[in-house]
Formats: sequence, structure tokens, C-alpha cells
Amino acid sequence: MLGLGLWDKAFGKGMIHYDYRKIDEDVFGKAYETFIAKQKKDTGIYYTHHLITQYMVERLVAELFDEKVNTLLTALDNNDLAVVNETMARIQRIKIADTCSGSGSFLIKVLREIYAQYGKIEDKTRYIKAFNGKDLFDRPPHIKAVEQFRSHYFLDNPRHLLASIILRHIFA
Repeated sequence: MLGLGLWDKAFGKGMIHYDYRKIDEDVFGKAYETFIAKQKKDTGIYYTHHLITQYMVERLVAELFDEKVNTLLTALDNNDLAVVNETMARIQRIKIADTCSGSGSFLIKVLREIYAQYGKIEDKTRYIKAFNGKDLFDRPPHIKAVEQFRSHYFLDNPRHLLASIILRHIFA
């Protein structure tokens, strides 16, 4: 209709099926820096090298999450569900803001690091999947509680987990 025909279909399909996760967020930062080059000097905008940003993110997320996540993992080992729930509530209250976010590469790295922290919790509770559909009435209460925990915090649904992390923890 617009004269694009097969080329449009091929290009459109490529755009739809491209794995955008493979793009390094610093590419966006470089594009952002190039785009605003003229205004940069007047407004005090600077590009932070990706190695510095990565170091900052790793230290920040470790400082905020490591102790709490390790406490939660130990509580899971001990089937101490009161501590699990209290610690998860503390984890849920962690917020990270980048008020001068620029291209957003810092917060994208933060998202990846926080997702890895949740991955530790998911790994520790993954054994529950072996019980799915088996002996529904004979399951111990702690198995049911861990299933509910995984469901409540979206540990079985990566897309919902990502959305939850973005909404709970990351601010710009």
C-alpha cells in the first residue's frame, strides 16, 4: 500500500524479533551524549565511564541488599517463615534514585544487579517446583508457605518480577 511491500515485512519482523537485551546500555549513553553535545557545556552534563558506573552499582546494591538477602536465605534454610516475611518486607522497602539520570544506564545496571539479588532467592526456593501438582493434601505447611512466598513476590514469573523491581526499587 505504501510501496514498501516485502522490504517492509522483512524489516518489521527483524525489529520485532530483535533481542534488545543484547544492546549495552552504554550505547544509549553514548548516543545521548552525542545528541546533547551542544547543550552539555552549558548545562553541566557529563558522561560517566561504564566501568565507574558498574563499580558504583555493584557497591551500592551489595551495601543495600547483601545482608538482607543472606538473612532471608538463612531463614529459608531454617524454615523460619516469620523471619523470611519480615526480611522480605525490608528488602521491598529499598529504593534507589538517580535524580540526574541522563541516559539511564546507571539505573539499567541497578535493575540488573537487583534482579540478580532476587535470583539468589529464586534459586534457594526453586526446589518447590518439584512439589507442583504432587500430593496436594500431604504437603508440609512450610512447602505451601514457600509456594505462596514465590507466588507473592513473582519469583516464578520473570516479567512480573522485573516490573515489580522497577516499580518498587528504581526511581529517576
